[in-house]
Amino acid sequence: MARTDIHRPSAITPEEYYLVACLYTPKAGDGIIDFEALGYERLRLQAHMKDTGGTYAKHEHGGNCHVCGAWFIDHAVYYHHLTNSYLNIGFDCATKMDIGDARAFRDWRTARKSAYELKAGKAKAQTTLEDHELGRAWELFSTLSNDFDDNSEN
Repeated sequence: MARTDIHRPSAITPEEYYLVACLYTPKAGDGIIDFEALGYERLRLQAHMKDTGGTYAKHEHGGNCHVCGAWFIDHAVYYHHLTNSYLNIGFDCATKMDIGDARAFRDWRTARKSAYELKAGKAKAQTTLEDHELGRAWELFSTLSNDFDDNSEN
């Protein structure tokens, strides 16, 4: 059945869509990694949604991209002012429709990749310390790191 909704690919008018935030949907088993850029983007999206009173557009096709129906990991949330609705659109789809922001997408992917690398590095450090019977050093590091993170927000 052919789509007839306003957000179908052939009906997209780039000037009507505003990039609000970049987010990601982790692969199965990866779990969500919180990192600074993710927190910022979530807050920005929440504030925008509160200001507009908009909601996510409804779509009844395949994956999680509200335009093409594909599955994505990295995606952007766009605001469509004419319908007061938000759409999750994969980076590739957004770029093909000329509504993508190459710099924002590149910066987002870099931040997410760095967060995954940091998580992997910490796991390796913990394992290495434990292998050398220095698990207590990891506990101290974790406690001090958490204390530093808590104090840096004030």
